[in-house]
This record gives sequence, C-alpha cells and structure tokens, in this order.
Amino acid sequence: MSLWFIAFALILRFGGAVVVENSTCETEGQACGEDPECEPILTQYLTDCEDIFAVTNGTGELMWQEGWCPSACKESLRAYLSYVYPDQLSTDICTCASADCEVKRTQLFDQKCVAPDCAGLFAECEADTDCAPLAAAYLDVCEPVLGLADPTADPQWTYNFCPQDCQVALDAYVNSVAPGYTSLRFCDCNGEETCIESKARLENTGCATPDCQQQFAECLSDAQCLPLAETYLAACDSVLAGSSSAFCPSDCQTAFDAYLGFVAPGSTTLNSCTCSFEPNCEEGKNNLIDAGCAAKDCQQLWLDCTEDVDCEPIAVEYFAQCEMVFNGSWTADWCPASCVSALATYVYTAISEFGFSNPLDFCDCNGEGECQAGFDRLLSAKCFTPDCEKLHMEQCMPNENCVEAHGLYMSACEGVFNGTVVDYCPSECAYRMSEYLPFITDRVEPPICSCSPDPDNDCQLYSERIIGAGCLKQNCDQMWYNCEQDTECAAIAAEYLVACEDVITMDASIAECPSACSTALGAYIAAASLMDTYNPVDGTFCDCGESADCDAIQAHIIEIGCIPKNCEFEFGYCLADAECAPIADAYLAACEPLLEGSLSSATQCPVDCMQTFQAYIAQVYNGTQEDSISDYCQCSPGNDGCTAAMAELDRLSCNDADDCTYRDYQCSLDSDCAPLRDAYFAACQIFVNGTYLDAGLSFDSCPLECGVALRAYVDQLYGGVVEDQLLGEYCNCNANTQCTAISGVFDTLQCLAEESPTTTTADDPGDTGGDASALVVKSAVLFVAFVVCHILF
Repeated sequence: MSLWFIAFALILRFGGAVVVENSTCETEGQACGEDPECEPILTQYLTDCEDIFAVTNGTGELMWQEGWCPSACKESLRAYLSYVYPDQLSTDICTCASADCEVKRTQLFDQKCVAPDCAGLFAECEADTDCAPLAAAYLDVCEPVLGLADPTADPQWTYNFCPQDCQVALDAYVNSVAPGYTSLRFCDCNGEETCIESKARLENTGCATPDCQQQFAECLSDAQCLPLAETYLAACDSVLAGSSSAFCPSDCQTAFDAYLGFVAPGSTTLNSCTCSFEPNCEEGKNNLIDAGCAAKDCQQLWLDCTEDVDCEPIAVEYFAQCEMVFNGSWTADWCPASCVSALATYVYTAISEFGFSNPLDFCDCNGEGECQAGFDRLLSAKCFTPDCEKLHMEQCMPNENCVEAHGLYMSACEGVFNGTVVDYCPSECAYRMSEYLPFITDRVEPPICSCSPDPDNDCQLYSERIIGAGCLKQNCDQMWYNCEQDTECAAIAAEYLVACEDVITMDASIAECPSACSTALGAYIAAASLMDTYNPVDGTFCDCGESADCDAIQAHIIEIGCIPKNCEFEFGYCLADAECAPIADAYLAACEPLLEGSLSSATQCPVDCMQTFQAYIAQVYNGTQEDSISDYCQCSPGNDGCTAAMAELDRLSCNDADDCTYRDYQCSLDSDCAPLRDAYFAACQIFVNGTYLDAGLSFDSCPLECGVALRAYVDQLYGGVVEDQLLGEYCNCNANTQCTAISGVFDTLQCLAEESPTTTTADDPGDTGGDASALVVKSAVLFVAFVVCHILF
C-alpha cells in the first residue's frame, strides 16, 4: 500500500494572454468572457467557486468560512489564472475596482484557494529572527528528502514515507510562515524548477499531506463517497470519541478502510492527512491510531525505533531472533519461541507512543517487496498472534452461544486463573475451554493470542497460567526445539531418546513401556513443558500438527502405556457428552458414599456402584478390561481426593467384571437368565443361606436338584464354558468371605460336575434322604442372590 498522494496543481503556470493594460480584475474577466477559448474556463471557475462567493440571506456575510478551498474551485481557478495571467505570482493576480470584487478576491486568499509564493515566504522567514531557526531546521533535517544539494541527482531519500524529524520540522516551518495552511498547499513555486522538484519529493514521501477536514468535506459533496463517510462515522463513533482505544472494532475497520480507499486509494498509514483547522480532528485521528485502525509504515517504525536509545536494542534483538524466519531460511509452520517473544516486545515497544494495537496490523509495508515478504513469513510461521481482547470482542461478543461458552469456561477455569490450581488442568476447565476456543480461533497450540504487556493486565496473567497448567498443548516440534536451546533440558531430552529408542522406532517386540523409558519421558515432559506433569485427556503431551509420523509415535507411546490417561479429564469429557453423561451421573450417584470414604469398613463393592462404575468404564474405555483402575487412568498430582477414591474402587474390585455378585446381578436383569437364576436359588437355598449348618447337616456330594439347577444357571451365564467344574474358575468373590465359603462348598461337593450324587449323607438322622435333598437343593439356589442382597453390606 502507498501513502496518500492527492493530485493537485501547486504551480501557477499561465498559458493564454487576455490581460488588458491598466486593467482591473473586472475588466480582465470581461475580456476573458469575450474570448471563445477563455470563456468556458471562466464559466467553469465561477461555477466551481460559487459556494466560495455566496452570501447569507439579508446579512451580506459570506457563507463559506471553512478555512480551506474546495478542490474543484481551486483547480478551475488555477486554470483561469494560468490563461489570463501568465508568469504572474499568485499573490498579485489583479487589482479590484469595486468593493464586491475586493471581497471575493480576499475570500479566495482567506479560504486558501490561492497560495503565497514559496520563495517570497522563505525570504520573509529568513528575515525574521523567530522564524529563521525554523527554516534552517527544516532545510537541515529534510535535506535527504528535498535533495537541494544536487537537485539533478537521484533522490537521497528512497523510502515512500516521511522521516519523523523532517515532518515535525516542516510542520513547524509551515505553521510559522503560513498559519492555517497544510504542508501540501502552503505555497506556490510559480515555475521555479528547484522548488517544484523539492515539493514533488515532499509529496512523494508523504511529508506534504492534504487537510483531513477538507478531504472529509469534499467526500460529503460526492454522491459515491457520501454513504461511505456516513457509515464510517457511525461505525467508528466510539473510537473517534476515545471510548474504545484497546482495539479497532471490525465494523469500524471495514468502514474506515472503505472511506480511506475512496478518498486516498491504497493508504492505511498514519501520515494520511493533516489536521490544520479543527482541534477535534487531531484527537479523532489519534484515537483511530491508538485503536489500531490505521497503521504506521513498517520501515518508518523501524527507523524511529533504531533512533531511540531505549527502543534500538529491542529492535536489534527482535531481528536477531527472527532473522531466519524473516529471510525465508525457516521452513517450519511454527515460530521459535524466542522470535515470538522478541517480536512481541518490539511491537509493543515500537508502537507504545500510539497505544496498544493489534500486533497483526501494527505496521504496513506499503508495497516494499522485502518488507512484505518478511512480514508474510512471520505471519505464516505464526510469529504474530492477534490481540486477545480484540479477538474476543469481534469473534465472540456478537454470538450468544460463544458468550455462554465463554462464561462457562471462565467459571470452570477459575482455579487456574486465580493460581490455586497450578499442577494440572482440571477436566471441566479443559472441556469448557475446548468449547469456547473454536468460536474465536482455529489455533490449537499456545499462544492463541497476545495480551498487553502491562504486568497488571489479567489477560497476560491468565494466559500464562492456562498454558502453565497444561490446558493448551505446545507444538511438538516447537517444544523439542525450545528444549534444545536450554542446556539442562537438552540433556534430559537426549536421555529420553536413548531410553525410549525402541518405543520411538515402534519396535513390534515392545508390548509394554519399559520403566526406564516411562521415567525418561516423564522427565522430558516436565522439563520441556515447564510443568511437573502433563496428562491431557487423550494422553498426548504436545500437538503434532500435520506430522503423521509424530501422530503415530504418540499413539504408540500411549498404546503401550508410557502415558496413562488422566482420570479427571476422562470424567469431565464424559460429562460433556450427551450419551456418556447419564452413565457418569449414575455412577457418581451410586458410588458417592464409597468415593467420599464413607465405606472404609466395607468388604464388598455395593452392587449398584459396581454396576454403574463398570458401565462407565465400558463406555469411556471402549469395553477394555483392566486389573486395576490405575491401568485405565491416573489422577493428577496433588489431587488427593481422586487418588483416595480410585484406591477404594480398586480395594473393593468395583471394576472386576468377573465378580460373582456383579455377574449374578447382570443375570437378574436378563430375561433368558433370570428364570434359571430363580430356579437355582430355590434348589440350592440351604447352602446359600447357611441353614444346613444350623440343622447339623453335612454332605459328601451335591444334591441332584441343586447341581442340575446350578449347572443350568452357570451354563446360561457363562455360555456353556466348563472351567474344571469349579465355580471359583467362573467368578471372583474378591473380599467377600461368605461368598468364598459358599463357593468353596459347591466346589467341594462338585455341584458343577456332569454327574452329581443323588442322596444325602448319613449324618442327617432326622430327615429322609429325599426331603433332605429337596431342602438342600432349594437352599443352594440362593447362592448368588444371597451374595447380592445379604452378604454385601
């Protein structure tokens, strides 16, 4: 993009000659009107300047008192003067014979429709003790731009922006010799070649700019520009008033760009126009700059910074850290952390005089090839990040769903934000953040956005803590690169490579993670991520980006158990899933006493807790069966409540799908299995409830009716599998001693044998064999129901 260049006629060159000797302005105008070539020029001039000469009704006062001349009037007047008064100074156009003519002549000067002679102004300034130093300073600091030392040589200043010191000196000189004029039209060279060349160079570098108010007023008089100006004023009202200075609202930016594109095509930079006649203009312009709606030229920003004692070392450090990215030798799609940090510091320091702005728009290369290529590379490598506040305000605030997601995220992550949770990212926080972020960005690795460097800024503090807690994953390559830049971390990374070589190469013979690898990997994660641990829900500790090899290695590391999943993450994500949430809620409700430690004396997992927990395990871990809860997931360090709850679930074998009590419960819910269970309970009741002991009965073999019913029940429940005819081979009694005793009786009597004895022992003198057998069979069937309903608690 280029600076604002407005085409205008600075030089009064007079072509024709209709001057009447000893004439006045009136007679010369009359003569022009009688000349066929001059008459249309005069008519155009009078038409375009009609507003300048108009008077108010009844008062005789001129209506136009703006202090600037409409462009159409100025240009057509110059065309008229160039024809009628060739080779005349703009200050001596003619003499009026009437009062009305003198009023109009004076109005043309007062409204800047004609400019004073440049040489005459400069001579008058040099003769004035107050003005002379300003003229000398202007010539001195603007010499590279003016090229006065050798006007025929190539310009010494090759940039398309004005040096700041030259702009300041020029404005000071102009304000002294021609108060009220802009530097664009403060004088007329009147054909002097050196003057014309110097003024052209001032224009080409943007040192001479149009008046902002005049430019806006002329836009209002244009049918195409008027709606753009009105939209711009409406959209940018809060910014112009200074009530929105942290960022440029998107609707304001769009409207401002459209307006600027019409009045000054291609311009977005700060030196776009000069506020000469209206105090509020300068304030509004600065507010637009502060909000980042208008950018400064990148090269000008660099030169200004390198000329400042405090800013110069920051600029040097930025270029040193980002040179590889800037010159194209860096090919990764992520930016070195050292470059991100140095660039952010440079941006915030270099633009501090203009307030906090969007880092992505902090300057404009104005079409300079090398600058633009470097800027594009910095963007491609994600060295720039958008302003967090602007990102939220523009992308989230207009969306009710995003606003709601943001509120839930802030609430869920409160512990991380206030610093009470530092070792891990709570599952609810991670989930709520994953719901909020897609509304505002597609970036997944930190930093998502940039905050003001103000140390008291909550945004910066929150950003550091959310990354430190592991709620955002770093890019894997970036994480490794950053680690290698640190001597201590690099040594730990080297040890990890050695210890995990077989794992990283995905050696098929490695089925379980070697302990040395697990230890070394944990040390690397802690060192590279600057955290004590890193247990995100999916087991990955960094983001692979587009690398398929990286994804494969991470998946293998997780598969063989080098990084177990995080229990809290898993539970939080289950709660957030419509299908999984009811299962998690049921488990939490059923197991609440156990999880809170209220069942420390229990010897068996409550049936409803066992049932709901195993349903939860099956849902979350895809039906896999592990020996211990720790084989599924691990609690975050420091979360003692989670650790204690998992220990209780393990102690009572709540995840054991082969538990006899749980198996029986599952059978009671199955329409095919339940009748066999009832028959078995009735036939074997005497063994299940222990009444055979109270009656002094003893048996050498299993009663026929009980054996038949038990076998039918077991065959249905276990699919006809025969496990050495021992009930203990089918299910586990775990910590339930009564279950163990009853199971032992059935195994001793060989009730699962294909052929069972049909008589009772002689140790039962009070009953007939048949009655005793019937009693035994009926009582034995109660085995599993008794386990479920009586011995559990």
